Amino acid sequence: EDIEVNVNLSFKESVFGCEKTIKVNKLDKCAHCHGTGAKDGREYETCPDCNGTGQARYTQNTIFGQMVNVGPCKTCNATGKIVKTKCPDCNGKGNIKTQQEIKIKIPAGIDDDQTITLRGKGNASVRNGPNGDLLINVSVEQHPVLVREGYNLLLDLPIPFTTACLGGKVKIPTTD
Repeated sequence: EDIEVNVNLSFKESVFGCEKTIKVNKLDKCAHCHGTGAKDGREYETCPDCNGTGQARYTQNTIFGQMVNVGPCKTCNATGKIVKTKCPDCNGKGNIKTQQEIKIKIPAGIDDDQTITLRGKGNASVRNGPNGDLLINVSVEQHPVLVREGYNLLLDLPIPFTTACLGGKVKIPTTD
């Protein structure tokens, strides 16, 4: 399962890039049972109804004949295993809720409403599959004077008529 996190950046942080530390609540694989949900990771047996596949066949008789449906096994909740003794740490779930601090590197030039994806940093999966992804949605504050258009910074700067005609010096604000 993927996890979504929102990160707010200042205009300057989005232009030059930065490093942020975020706190993420996620499900990690139980270290005690290695994600099986069984005490010591070994006290389980193969489900007799689905033979460890997690899928069961259900037969229905209709006026058109027999229909066979394949669905999740109800005996083992589609895990393929029946736990004899539950893990005391995770109570047989196979995963534990944790809070982690993750350092992320925000690339220079990131724009508002972009998403950074960190593969494998999401919730732990069921049945020892790969972890989900961590999706970081970026929100950038507007600058009081500068406007961003793609990779360009625009500035609407009023100057006196005399400076426009005769030339002169004008101070231009930048991101620095």
